[in-house]
Amino acid sequence: RKKLNLVLVLDKSGSMSTQFDSEYSGYTSTTKTKMTVANEAVVGLLSLLNEDDRFAILTFDGSAQVVCSLSFVRDMNLETLKQKIMAISAGGGTNFEVGFKQALDLYQMLNISEEDRSVYDNRILYLTDACPNVGDTNPKSLMSMVKNAAGNSSKNVGRIYTSFIGVGLDFNTRLIANISAVRGCNYMTVKSTSDFMETMTQNFEYFVTPLVFNVKLRLESEGDSCSIDEVFGCAENSDQ
Repeated sequence: RKKLNLVLVLDKSGSMSTQFDSEYSGYTSTTKTKMTVANEAVVGLLSLLNEDDRFAILTFDGSAQVVCSLSFVRDMNLETLKQKIMAISAGGGTNFEVGFKQALDLYQMLNISEEDRSVYDNRILYLTDACPNVGDTNPKSLMSMVKNAAGNSSKNVGRIYTSFIGVGLDFNTRLIANISAVRGCNYMTVKSTSDFMETMTQNFEYFVTPLVFNVKLRLESEGDSCSIDEVFGCAENSDQ
């Protein structure tokens, strides 16, 4: 993958204090909260970052709190950062917009060269156990900000794409369709500790790396021997 400027936005609202799942070891049952599992998964993610990547993490409930500003991994004290992450506790309300706006503000503090822009991808990784309101068209709504960041190149860093991880959420087809329709954005749900760890580690590079944009496919066959039966994906911007 390309080098990465990654801002992780972690929901720490009160609902994250609820139990995520139960894991059984022999006759002993150990139960973890969503917050604890999320913290552990974020700590696991740190090992996948390269020293030339930039990383930041912030939390949000009713307001946003920066845990670590966007800076090179090589300049970080990772052990101290891990301790800070594991100390994050849940409490408060849920304000999606304030978390996303703070993430954008961290990007605006960067001032990288044109050459650096060509070798870096920019991504916001959003972890939450609540369902964003995708129907709100207010310019200051979460999805409006997501679309604007992905569609308009920032003067400081370029386009910024967003990935959502729904913690314990049921599969929401409307949510998937709306997020997937935004350039470079994607969404996944995790319903167990093992799901979470796999998404944040084994699937990390796939999750944060756009592969191709503006794909066009033309099918030619002799004597009309073949035809397109079905096409899967987002049809919102496709030719009819």
